[in-house]
Amino acid sequence: MHRVSSLLPLLLLFLDISKSDATLTLKFVHAIWRHGDRSPSSTFPTDKGNNESTWPQGWGELTQEGMRQHYALGKLLRQRYDGFLSRAYSQYEIYVRSTSYNRTIMSAMSNMAGLYEPEGDQVWNKDIKWQPIPIHSIPREDDPMLWMDKECPNEAKMYAKVKKLPEVKKIEQEYGDLLKFLWDKTGLPGNIELDGMWRIFDPLNCEMKNEHTWPDWMNETIWADIVKLYDLSAMYYYYTEEIQRLRGGLLLGDILSRMQNRSEGTLDARQKMQIYSAHDTTLAGLLANLGALPEHAPGYAAAILVELLQSEDNHYFVEVYYRNDTNSTFSPVEVSECPRPCTLLKFGQRSRLRIPKDWYKECGLQPWYYAKPQTYLVVIGLMLAMLVVLLAIIAIYAVIQIKRRHERYIGRQLIPTDYADEDN
Repeated sequence: MHRVSSLLPLLLLFLDISKSDATLTLKFVHAIWRHGDRSPSSTFPTDKGNNESTWPQGWGELTQEGMRQHYALGKLLRQRYDGFLSRAYSQYEIYVRSTSYNRTIMSAMSNMAGLYEPEGDQVWNKDIKWQPIPIHSIPREDDPMLWMDKECPNEAKMYAKVKKLPEVKKIEQEYGDLLKFLWDKTGLPGNIELDGMWRIFDPLNCEMKNEHTWPDWMNETIWADIVKLYDLSAMYYYYTEEIQRLRGGLLLGDILSRMQNRSEGTLDARQKMQIYSAHDTTLAGLLANLGALPEHAPGYAAAILVELLQSEDNHYFVEVYYRNDTNSTFSPVEVSECPRPCTLLKFGQRSRLRIPKDWYKECGLQPWYYAKPQTYLVVIGLMLAMLVVLLAIIAIYAVIQIKRRHERYIGRQLIPTDYADEDN
């Protein structure tokens, strides 16, 4: 009897949660995804069979397979949110922003083609089942929220310490022979360390997925070890909370702020979805700040969905879903310090310390460097031009004044005086 009574509160809690789940209404969605399949960003020195000319669009560009992946993701989002999102595109319902890379912009365009196939009066050409959807972007140098490679000196110092941690050195020692083999075969310069695995993984992964020829020293066994080491290196990139705060905290803050505004009625009620088309590091940074960094680095067209739901008694909840690649479905994410069902209030409380108040200052960037260097070159150039114009005006004014004084002086010399008249 005592055992039954002790389980009663848990049973009531379960029933209460089940009741809440049944009456929750979706109010807003944040979607963040990685671009689709692409060509390598670069390759290693000995990879002679694969260079920029062997890829139709050059380095780091979206492939046709990447377009298909995001078109399929758009169809999946339509299936998931049909009825919540109107079938007809509306600028008031959805806002799409991308980092300033061709591959992320084109991924967003491909995705929107799947999400919003034109119907009715939105059909503008009966031969094309497509309509243009605006994709917004800002220069990557001004985008620390989505572009994780934005300079951050303090984070770089923290990461340099992570690379020297005993657990990292232990992995490098354990796989020392393999690492040396890989560095010898690829001809990569620099130190042999776990952090450099991306320079090996990326070109080989792109070549495999696009049926390009691998180097003759590669095989499936070596590839499995490369993938394992790359996943470990990606995990250590977000190893501490201080690093996570500076690499992903801004995005977490943006999501939290928009959801709080939606719950408070200060966000346009017509908007239903905010979408960011970005990179694997963007997704990993957000997942790390949610306390849910995955075992494997985000694959092509990986996506995170952060949903805001409202109960009948006007309480708000946050649900997070993630799919790691094109072969997986969306699975719920357990947010650290906020067990499901995670209330918006609790989500905000656990997230607040992970959000930078002044990212530039916390990164150790000086105020004058807040904008991109090109901006300052333009400003300095304009200031110098204005100074030259000002000096020219002053010089012209001075010349005019000197000339006028000289003319007055000459005039006084030429005017006859009374004494001169008397002499004559």
